[in-house]
Amino acid sequence: EKSEASEPQQDEHLISGWEEEVPADDTLMRQFVLNLIDEARAAVNDLGGDVVDTPHFFAADVRRPATFFNMAVFQRPIFEESADTVLPSLNAWCSAGTGMMLLLSPWPTPDFTSQGWALMGHPPIHVRPAGGVIPEVPPGIQIREVSDLASLLHWETVIIEGYPLEEMRDLAAGSLVTERMLAHSSCRRWVAYRGETPVGAVLAHVSHRINQVALVATLPEARRMGIGEALTWRATMADPSLPAMLMSSDEGRSVYQRMGYLPLTRATLWYRLRP
Repeated sequence: EKSEASEPQQDEHLISGWEEEVPADDTLMRQFVLNLIDEARAAVNDLGGDVVDTPHFFAADVRRPATFFNMAVFQRPIFEESADTVLPSLNAWCSAGTGMMLLLSPWPTPDFTSQGWALMGHPPIHVRPAGGVIPEVPPGIQIREVSDLASLLHWETVIIEGYPLEEMRDLAAGSLVTERMLAHSSCRRWVAYRGETPVGAVLAHVSHRINQVALVATLPEARRMGIGEALTWRATMADPSLPAMLMSSDEGRSVYQRMGYLPLTRATLWYRLRP
């Protein structure tokens, strides 16, 4: 028999884990979301553009077609009753930009199609405990960390062509990167070379006590050689004392699970096309 003391009081606030005052390390998912926001904010600061930060969502727009660099992230679950006010606010803010805008929710969402969004999918989010040893790279391949403008431009080329970022194929070199990015110790990049030709690239963003692995890309002619996995290891171990997290496609998840990544949950990813 339950005692009266065990029953929650009607005026008692039960923590959901997504309130602004909740510590950043409350859960791994909260760390992942805050890490994503840090990365997006840094990119906008470097490339120029705008951000908006509300209790419900954070959004970054570099004011050019740049796919994954124009992204909104929900900071708490959105339900039918809150979507009616949150989505119009987000739509009004991002309508001035061009190219695709992404909207990531770590949780299931209502249907946003009536408000101009299309469902991209439900990508799995994975976590890997800290530790391990980086395996040898494939024969004939060298992996170098980006340390100067020349290698940063190599990284840009591979990301655009290999990911691919279709919207950016016709833009000039330097549209996705700037030399200011080299000053951020929290954001690290690697390029894989076959000889002196760049064929693969990856990014790791280290904040809120996780290594976030993103933008694993390999040029078509260099795929199925283990280059993507070798690059992922570099980003995974950016800080070997920390766990790593990443969001993958269903096609690529077997590689990450072989590396020790564990599927944690599925996100909801929407997109909106702008003129």
